Amino acid sequence: MVTCLTDFMVRRGQNRVPFRWNSRLAVAQAVARALEHLHLNTKTETMVPHGNLKSTNVLYTKNNTIVVSDYGLASIIAPPIAAQRMVSYKSPEYQNLRRVSKKSDVWSYGSLLLELLTGRIPSHTAPEGNGVDICSWVHRAVREEWTAEIFDHEICTRRGSCEGMLSLLQIAIGCCDKSPEKRPDMTEVAKEVANIQAVGAEADDDFSFDRSSFTDDSLSTNPSIPTSNINNLEKTSVQGRI
Repeated sequence: MVTCLTDFMVRRGQNRVPFRWNSRLAVAQAVARALEHLHLNTKTETMVPHGNLKSTNVLYTKNNTIVVSDYGLASIIAPPIAAQRMVSYKSPEYQNLRRVSKKSDVWSYGSLLLELLTGRIPSHTAPEGNGVDICSWVHRAVREEWTAEIFDHEICTRRGSCEGMLSLLQIAIGCCDKSPEKRPDMTEVAKEVANIQAVGAEADDDFSFDRSSFTDDSLSTNPSIPTSNINNLEKTSVQGRI
């Protein structure tokens, strides 16, 4: 049986299996490796190696292997259809300049990271009328100094997860920079994400989480992705169903 990441994100209620920090980090790392592979094997910078990265295209196999599907379609789909249905065409550079590149995939990956961290479905991948402009929402949270409220409560229950969550947030912010030239490439991103450590089994589950441990100053602890990128998150209006 194959299950998509969206199922883990949207299912709520008593029968829900908690989608904890270590599981979400494993998804982030696996998807980063997959995208890096696609990018290294795509020679031209103007081609989008994946083009349609979103949680419905991140799958769990019956062996709990994480795989990325639906890639490489931009080269065979007519541009008007791609613009309507593919995630990379919802990026700021396409909305403003009608162009996409490898860095459009990086933006899509950053949006996926924000979805993993917040538990919210981005408006550019949600059914019409649902979802949230996730980059704009995170931007506002950081600007108004309520960064701690960004994180989904399900990943705030393990002692020691705070540092990794902040690191992944900062990587996501860098990936979502409105300027493609300022986004890191996928090799750099994959390396940064791989360096984030999972929480050990000895960490207390159902830890009483103190959100005051998250401060906006803590976003400056990762020198590889400048905090100035926080101010470069820009609201991008997106309409239509993906």
